[in-house]
Amino acid sequence: MNKNIKVHLLVNEVAGNGKAVKADKAILNILKEKEIPFDQQKSHYPSELTILAKRYADASIPKNNFLIVIGGDGSFNEALNGIKQSANPETPITYLPAGTGDDFVRGVGLTDDPKQLIDHLLTSPQLECVDCGYFCSNIPGKK
Repeated sequence: MNKNIKVHLLVNEVAGNGKAVKADKAILNILKEKEIPFDQQKSHYPSELTILAKRYADASIPKNNFLIVIGGDGSFNEALNGIKQSANPETPITYLPAGTGDDFVRGVGLTDDPKQLIDHLLTSPQLECVDCGYFCSNIPGKK
């Protein structure tokens, strides 16, 4: 068993018209093959990834644990919002794109290959800070 890392998966199975289900199966097979410990949570309704990611980040997870979001840009946005609302807003996150557009991945140059993502986490898991921005609505009480 590979005890160097543990992977936490947050999955939106409805993303990408089935693309997320395929990506999830692929990454699960890789994790099992490489004997990497993991856990998985799936969203069942809109904005649930925000709640799940916040709960994960609030738990002060060890540095050798990785949060991977599987879904589209909206799924990644939900999870990122949860982390930013948490007690630990600098919690690392990575993303396996499985949406219909995946504009964020094209913009920052992330891989959409599950094997390449896991291999990268095993061999060179360096963190890179990315400014995620912040939007304030002009509607009172909305951000």
